[in-house]
Amino acid sequence: MRTGGERQPYETRVFTLITAFLLIERCDLKRRVDMVDHPDKIFAEAERLNAQGELSQARQLLEQAAANGHLPAAYRLAISESAGIGGPVDTEAAMARLKAIHQDYAPARMFLSVATASGWAGSESWPDAVALHIKYAKAGDPAAMFDLGLLCLMRSPNEFYGAAHALFASALNTGAIYAIPALMRLHAVKGERFLAPSHHLEALAKAQYMPIARIDKLAHAQSQQASAPPGLTDWSVLETALGDAPETWKDVPGAALSAPIHAEIWQSEIHPCICDYLTGFAGPNFAPAQIYDSDTGQPINHPVRRALQAGLKTYRQTLAIHAVERILAHKTELPWKNAERLNVLLYRPGDYYAPHADYFSETAKEDVARLNEAGQRAATALLSLHAAPKGGATHFPHVKATWTGQTGDILRFRNLDSKGAPNPISLHEGQVVEEGWKALASLWVRSLTYRTEA
Repeated sequence: MRTGGERQPYETRVFTLITAFLLIERCDLKRRVDMVDHPDKIFAEAERLNAQGELSQARQLLEQAAANGHLPAAYRLAISESAGIGGPVDTEAAMARLKAIHQDYAPARMFLSVATASGWAGSESWPDAVALHIKYAKAGDPAAMFDLGLLCLMRSPNEFYGAAHALFASALNTGAIYAIPALMRLHAVKGERFLAPSHHLEALAKAQYMPIARIDKLAHAQSQQASAPPGLTDWSVLETALGDAPETWKDVPGAALSAPIHAEIWQSEIHPCICDYLTGFAGPNFAPAQIYDSDTGQPINHPVRRALQAGLKTYRQTLAIHAVERILAHKTELPWKNAERLNVLLYRPGDYYAPHADYFSETAKEDVARLNEAGQRAATALLSLHAAPKGGATHFPHVKATWTGQTGDILRFRNLDSKGAPNPISLHEGQVVEEGWKALASLWVRSLTYRTEA
């Protein structure tokens, strides 16, 4: 008889290991058999693998589920194909897939509109993207209605206030509670009191829609009764008004902040409803600012920035967010196609961005690769989404200039000198937030065309 201190014979241990391995394989095989002809199960398994970082296997399962007519799988596969997730980039296949499912699957519609406007899968056409959005809105798509409302406020808040009001109200009536903050803010700008049911406010807070508490407080401070929404405008008028490229909508000169770095500011350039939406939209995706360690390739906490950030890749954008990118890029006097993707930054009490320059090092290995990709970060544009009550200013120590943008204000400055070389006097910092919170949308614009990736 074997005592407690004796080990099992070698043969027994090997047999036990083989048995355990076979049981695992059997369970895995059973899971695969169970998934056959069950697209929902295949899709769920693909999502599990994606979450675990097994991207290649996940993409294969998405292909299998999509081939069986599973619309969410086809949509996720289009994202993988467009962004090169789990396999090669295949924008042609992604675009064909979106066109095949957009009528029956709402999330694909927004992606198709943005793809059409940005041209990542071929030629760009902003008018065609607007026409698609209007088609979806007329068919009752709340996301398209809401996005068109934001575009109306971007185009001309005074001229298209009524259209924006009607579109937001229609979106809410079809179940889009994310239209509530926009309606609250829109009425508050007019001194009107539009209040939302507490359960909707709680749902928005649970969804990490950051500005909702502040917007609710603002709404309660108003005294006039909220006006009823007007009827929807003539769709053809809207299509004509929004059909011009967004970079032409805000073509006005800025006010000088600092000549040596070509820093200019625009006040109240973007409507507060859009600023609220950008902050709320980014909310669920905020994560601590990180960079990749050049030695290990692993993400590490950002060495000079303490803040939260959310990158808005093309497949996560709406047409209104894409329009903001184009407007900000236009402020830099560079082509919008040179722009990287928009980032939303959130600074809480104690957060900061230490003195730094936005241009790339011309000697560091990882920066040289970026330079070869699309040239230098020639200019930076910042959109203030929410200003901290105390602290948080953007300061340029070498030129003794400071900017504390209020909601909707834009700052533009250049990172290169007149010869195209890195300009050290563009050094700047995000000063410590002492009270409340600050949110910015940041856009870096390269000296050369940036790959319009999904």
